[in-house]
Amino acid sequence: MNDNNQNFYNDNYINQIRYTANLKNNWKEYIIKYKKYIKIGIIILIFLIIIITISSINKNKHNKTCNNIESNILKATDNYILNNQASLPTIGGKYIIVSLDDLINGNYLEKMTVKEKVCTGTVKITKVNDEYIKTLNLSNCSYCDTDKRYNEYSKEVTKKPTTKNTIIEPVAYYNYQISPSYNTSWTNWFESSEISKEKSQYNVYPPLDESKLPKLTEDAIIVSMEQQNKTFYSYRDKSYKFYHVKNNNYSGFYSEKPKGYKYKDENTKIQTEFSKWSINYPDVYDYRVIHTGTAYQWYYEEKGKKIYWNNGEYSVNQPDEKYSRRSSNTITMYRYYDYKWRFYNGSPRQYSGFRTTSDSYYRYKDKQIYNYSNWSYWMENSQITKENKSYREQRTDKHSRYRIKYRLNTFMQLPNNLTETEFETKVGKSVEEIYNTKDNYLDINYKYRYRKLK
Repeated sequence: MNDNNQNFYNDNYINQIRYTANLKNNWKEYIIKYKKYIKIGIIILIFLIIIITISSINKNKHNKTCNNIESNILKATDNYILNNQASLPTIGGKYIIVSLDDLINGNYLEKMTVKEKVCTGTVKITKVNDEYIKTLNLSNCSYCDTDKRYNEYSKEVTKKPTTKNTIIEPVAYYNYQISPSYNTSWTNWFESSEISKEKSQYNVYPPLDESKLPKLTEDAIIVSMEQQNKTFYSYRDKSYKFYHVKNNNYSGFYSEKPKGYKYKDENTKIQTEFSKWSINYPDVYDYRVIHTGTAYQWYYEEKGKKIYWNNGEYSVNQPDEKYSRRSSNTITMYRYYDYKWRFYNGSPRQYSGFRTTSDSYYRYKDKQIYNYSNWSYWMENSQITKENKSYREQRTDKHSRYRIKYRLNTFMQLPNNLTETEFETKVGKSVEEIYNTKDNYLDINYKYRYRKLK
């Protein structure tokens, strides 16, 4: 490198040092000169942060207050709906408006104040299918006024919004069909054990096997389902053994000969009730009949966890409806019954076979030796009479049968669905008139508009 180049680099380096030094000096002078304004700026910034923080805290506090007020009003409206069914609309899209004063005067709600202002407002209750949608509007409620807390209503949407903290207002659109309704024939009668314990959408308790309901064509639309109930009767007869010889030197019933008696009367043979199921194998006797059964651990599931009956105890039979599942683990259990006889001294009584009444020969009834006939099929009338009530038993059961009211799908009478005002102008009749006119079917479609929190 020659001397000229060396001098160039030295000068350039010196100039950079001088520039940096001048920049530092200028920055110090700038800070000194504007120190007052910088302090003011910092103070303003801190002040703004404090204001924003306080504002945010107040907003959260206000939101909590307003949310509680709205929640209390909506709960009060739910209670109002439960207790005022007769005054509620029955046609989809129709509504009533309930004021806060109505809720307060009906003891559903207490007065609510915000900043010493007593809140006023209304709740619009609109029927939509099988529910009522509540549209709240608060006023004179300070920062809890609906117009202050919520944005304006959105455009109409076809799907009901599900977002929290949203005020929803349904809008009904109407059309109608001219379609007569028809009834199917009645089904056969179903026993109570064949009927569901839960109501269907048609407000009846349907048969468990719904395939046994009347069959409808594909274009049929169910209007309603009718359930008819009736008491049915079934009976069984209790038969006894009667005897001829009135010999009172007879024992009670024993499996083995008791002391003091000489003879066993085979005609007096009876059978005890079954013992309870047990894992222990019972003692064996010539008068004992032992049965075996496969036992399981029964359980149901709750939140993915198995809940076992009696902490995992085994049972041959399902213990109740709740414990509907059984484990793969099994064990053999046992139960038994014993035969018993009367023993006697002297002459035998000469027993008859089982019969319901005595005759001139077999005059004496042994009330402890009896059996039952099978239950009869179900009948619509009782079979108990003066003549048979001494030996006939009866049971009853509520049977049900069903028929379906349906209509056939036809063309809509209007080319487009219309609002209530447009519909009534076009048709020349009110929505209620069309709804209540026989063979007319009112078709209702819903759209929704909503307000979100600001």
